[in-house]
Amino acid sequence: MKSAIDDTIAYIKHMAQDMVGFDPKYAVLAFMFDLKIPVKHYGFEHLKSAILMRYENPTMDLVNEIYWAIAETHGDASGEVVAASIRRVIRSSFDRDNITKWKIYLPASTLTEEHPPTNAEVIAGLARIVEFWQGCSEAYLRQANKEVVSCGRK
Repeated sequence: MKSAIDDTIAYIKHMAQDMVGFDPKYAVLAFMFDLKIPVKHYGFEHLKSAILMRYENPTMDLVNEIYWAIAETHGDASGEVVAASIRRVIRSSFDRDNITKWKIYLPASTLTEEHPPTNAEVIAGLARIVEFWQGCSEAYLRQANKEVVSCGRK
């Protein structure tokens, strides 16, 4: 298990170096594109909004708060519609992509070919990765600035 988490950390650090200084919205999009989540599905925007909401406020309840807030924002009938659209887009992505890519992003979950990740696993997992990415990105920026400063003093 430790090696899967180490692989995830190394992968996110590598992506963070490519995305230094970007807004968390861009990180969420990059992760969603990397997982091949189809943009044309209605659930794409719902999933993006849910991940960002969870990132901004990790204590929000998924079912009672996030789904309903997204439903109000996007003009949907209910939180159940939002949950179903997110479930469809996750399943669509999971079916088209290999399981190893999903295990990079969700190393702690027990994914199999028959059991895709749940909405909660994806939303919470990617929100944590965005948080981790932000920390890596800031650390990389600080390190890069130190090197630039030290190079300028020589």
